[in-house]
Formats: sequence, structure tokens, C-alpha cells
Amino acid sequence: MGPRVTATPTWIRRSSRRKRHGSVPESRASTHPVLALQREVGNQAVGRLIQRYADCSPTRMSLAKCPPRQKGEPETAKNGAMVFVPELNMGSGGKGVLIANFDINSAAIKANLAQTIYWKQFLRGAGKNKKKWRIEGFSDCQGGEKGNQPLREKRAKAILSILPAPLRANITATEGASPGDCISENSTAAQRTFNRSVSLILEESTYDFKGETIEGKVERDEPKTAGCSDDQRKRLAIAFPLARRIGENAMAAISGMQRGSPEEALLKKFFGPDAFKERWHIKQGYHAALKALANRPDYKCVPDGTSPCSSGTSGYVGPHAVIFGSPTIVCHYGFYGDNIELADTILHEASHVGGWTRDIDYCMPSRGCTNLPTTDELVPGIGLSDVGAVNNADSYGRFASELFRR
Repeated sequence: MGPRVTATPTWIRRSSRRKRHGSVPESRASTHPVLALQREVGNQAVGRLIQRYADCSPTRMSLAKCPPRQKGEPETAKNGAMVFVPELNMGSGGKGVLIANFDINSAAIKANLAQTIYWKQFLRGAGKNKKKWRIEGFSDCQGGEKGNQPLREKRAKAILSILPAPLRANITATEGASPGDCISENSTAAQRTFNRSVSLILEESTYDFKGETIEGKVERDEPKTAGCSDDQRKRLAIAFPLARRIGENAMAAISGMQRGSPEEALLKKFFGPDAFKERWHIKQGYHAALKALANRPDYKCVPDGTSPCSSGTSGYVGPHAVIFGSPTIVCHYGFYGDNIELADTILHEASHVGGWTRDIDYCMPSRGCTNLPTTDELVPGIGLSDVGAVNNADSYGRFASELFRR
């Protein structure tokens, strides 16, 4: 497919400067032991917001990769109650909760958690609105990675085991965090307490999108169009719901993705070498595109050679579409391929509208997006530059369509 015209001009382009290393502020987290955060043990949640991820081993004055445990820390970890944090900020709009203060080298659930009012409230509401969650276990920096990785996994599975059956059915993955990923730094006993934890991360909420299913399994749902021929309207009636289908298929594949699988290899092909680690951010990008499709944008068919449809352009959205949601232009060139290719174009443009992604690179099925890192690169003295595949619309369309073809 030929190149697409850049969807968003510089003045409207969103800067995706994600805080991937946020942490509990030092003045709040390091000076208070966990028990001091709870006025009533077992009946009160910790009133703070935690932002992840933090660097497990930041540069310290002592040069210690992992400072030794403080006096009394093992006893506090063993005898202290579990802490429930009702708001875990993912740093890019996502939310979750945190269960902290596992005992050192243990995955056992302490008895007080079951009696914590805010934990009970969370369990009552977590299964509503078709919410889906991912469970991720953490550990502090003490001990070697050989023991900590299975410990993180055991903690995640321990929380899964105490969830009600309806909520367990809505868990998309249960896993240990990747090495180097922490909730807080490991400089103090209190910070290590937050790292001996498990997070439940809100993955997605399902929304309905009406369509008509006819002729076997071919779903048809014609959007509002302008300037389109009868044949183009018929093509859009198939490609429009198909774009949603391939996007949802991509999200489902990412949710259940395993290391070393063909799906992971394909994700890395279009989203770069760190795609597996950043798959939550990628799913958020698909969620934004699908939400844009759920708002039913208008489509305008424009002949090739008529601005902005030139030089093999398949589709285009200008500032009006990004801000107000319509119209999305589909060039005649966009109809040259099959219905999956047309759905790829529709999902691509929806990514611009919903996620404010850019046209950083155009990805070919043969080579993927080989020139892009997964996330924005840090330019010294300048900050983050928008060059990552997570901000590239073609990555979303290509991965989804190629996965669907398989």
C-alpha cells in the first residue's frame, strides 16, 4: 500500500511523553513505614496515588545497587498488615490497584486483606461493565533474579486464587513483572514494602458496536459517506466493521501473548524490539482507535489526484477530523486492495483520530517497521522525541491486518 499523508499537523500533534519511571515521591514514601500509613489496620486503604514504573536500581550516592535491609525491616514485613492502594496510575491514563506488604520471600496472603473494607469494595465493582484485568506480581531488589522472578509469578497467582470466580474469568493474564520493573525505588524499607506487591491493572472495558451480519460470516455496517460510488459504499460497509474486528483481534492476541510465540515475533516486527514489555501501551493505542470507530466517523471518498489524495495516498485525516471526529477521507487508491487492506486503512486513520498518532514510518508487510524503536527515544538536553512505534499509526494497522490474515 502506498504512503499515507501525515494525519496531524505539527500544531495539533500530541506529544506522547510517557512517564515510564514515575515513583512515590521521596518525601512521602521513604520517611514513613507502611504501618503508619494505616490508621485502622485492615479497614482503611492507603490514601495515595502510586505511579509506575519506577527504576528498581537508580543511581544512588552510596553506589549500592540494592541497599541492605534496615534494622527491624524483616519483622515489620512479617508482622505488618497488607496494604491496599486503591489508585495505581499507569502514567498514560491507565488505572489499577495495588496489594502491598507481602512478607519477604513469601507469596502468602495475609489474613487481614480479606477484611479490608476497600478491598471488599474493589471486588464488588471490579467485574462490572465487562472490565478485564491483568495481574502482575512484583518483588523488592533483595535476592537474586533467579529466585525473584518465580516469586513475582507466585504472588500474582496467589492473588488470582482468592478472586471470586466471575472476576477470575475476566483476568487476561497473570504474570510476574519484567526484571527492572518496580512500583517504587528500593532505597528504603517503605519503598521495598510497596515492591513486595501485586497490581491488578485495568486492561479494557467492552463497548457495543452495532452491525448487521448477512451472507454467512460477513458483517456489514455502512457508515455515513459522501462522494462515494455504490461499489465504494459496499466496500466500506464490509471494511468498516472489519476494522473493528481486526483491532479487537489484535487486542485479544496481545492480552494472551506469550514470550517466544509467533504473535510476539509479529508484534516486534511492527512495534519494535521492546514491544512485549510495552504491550499495555500498545493495547491502549488500539483501545483509542476502536473508541474512535465506535463514535462512527463520516467517510468521504476523494478521487486520486485531488488534494489530499495524491502520490498513492490511501487515506487522510486533517485537523477537523482529529478535533471533531469527521470527515475521514478515503482516497480511491485505498480501494485498490482487498477488504482487509481497506480495513487496515480505516484502522490506521482511526488511530490518528482516537490516539493522535503520527505517520512516522510506513510499514511494509515484508519488513515491518524496522526503523522504529518501540517507544519515544530520549534526546539528551531536549527530552522525548516522537519517533516510537507506539505513536506510529501504521504500526497499529499493519500488525492488526497481518495478524488477522494469519
